[in-house]
Amino acid sequence: MKGVFSALFWGVYLLKMLALVVVSGWAFARSRWIRPRTAGELSPGPVLHLVPEDIGHDRLWFHGATKDIRGRSEFFRARGIAVEELAVLRDDREIMTRLKTRRWDGYRSFFLDVPSCYPRTIRWIKKTYPGARVFYRAFNAEFPHRWDHFRAEKGPLREKLRMFLRAYRLFFMDIWAVSEADAVLTITDAEQKYYARIGGKDKVYCVPYFLPAIYQAAPAKESAKGTVCVSIGSAASPGGVTQDAFLNFCRLVQGLEGRLQGWSFLSTGDWNGVAVPSRVHKLGRLDSPFEALAEAKAVAVLSDLGRGFKTKILDGIVAKAFVLVSPRMYKRLPAEVRPLCKSVVLDSPRAFEAALIECEAPFPAVDANELLRDRAFKALDRILCVVDEKSAPRNPAAETPLKFLTSERRVL
Repeated sequence: MKGVFSALFWGVYLLKMLALVVVSGWAFARSRWIRPRTAGELSPGPVLHLVPEDIGHDRLWFHGATKDIRGRSEFFRARGIAVEELAVLRDDREIMTRLKTRRWDGYRSFFLDVPSCYPRTIRWIKKTYPGARVFYRAFNAEFPHRWDHFRAEKGPLREKLRMFLRAYRLFFMDIWAVSEADAVLTITDAEQKYYARIGGKDKVYCVPYFLPAIYQAAPAKESAKGTVCVSIGSAASPGGVTQDAFLNFCRLVQGLEGRLQGWSFLSTGDWNGVAVPSRVHKLGRLDSPFEALAEAKAVAVLSDLGRGFKTKILDGIVAKAFVLVSPRMYKRLPAEVRPLCKSVVLDSPRAFEAALIECEAPFPAVDANELLRDRAFKALDRILCVVDEKSAPRNPAAETPLKFLTSERRVL
């Protein structure tokens, strides 16, 4: 009997996958060659900003996606664009159900700022509001990112199979979503090239991540810095990619043996049950990563795995700490942050040692975050056709917290 249910399950799954391949392929062909969708009228606003329903949770305040989304919130406020924020579940059909509860005719633009892929939602918006434009934030290149998670998974075979199948499912969902959207907003230049191949370069824009002003406290003081290297864990439950970076960090610290006695090594995050070298001091989960970064001269983000942009890299740079990354990660970084990062071969304690010695130098007087913010704002200006600040329709509530359509509220 168990074999019958298993065969039935896989039969249904394969039929659904086949249907997804056909639908995504048709959407791709239609958008590129058959009948390209006509974008709505170019206009700065008003905007409906769709965000994940858990964005107001305190435990996710420093999560990478939350910080990235708040970058768009900062842009809307800076430009005085009228905007409403709608909190939705991370599910394609649930988002459509939420949108169907009322009419949204007054909105010229829909910003889908929810991690993962929602092609059905984008298609529904385009059909229901043909005069509107839909912008899709690609937080990371889905297939390479999910494939990295598959590679990093150390659990049972069943879990690895689940991640393998999810990677391929999201690959086709991503193609479908990109084909339906009016514009795709990538987080790095490297991912812009990836999405240009599957969506067409004319609709793909790089809107780089920057750390919003609401996260920035007083500027870090160079005098407060010590010879400290910290590995920052995940704001949420650590996954295989985060664990890979932490284990690489531990191996390199162990490989130092007795060298660099003047350096201290810290780690944040939930690593209970993970054996660490005696020189690594576990701080556990902190309310803010900047608690650990305040005294650090170096931040370790030592993994090839994971796509998008590791926001902890910019956290470290804003805190005036150099960032140690793998050679492959270094190549994928924005040009603005590369001079402040050190490339470290992951299996070479000597390279790790040399990089730490270089980090003892004074931190350069470069505001990489401001450079990224400026580039992101200029890209969003082009996408929304904002010539300058005065050309955007003024929002009377621009200097007050954004309007949330959710029970979770946080004053910005």
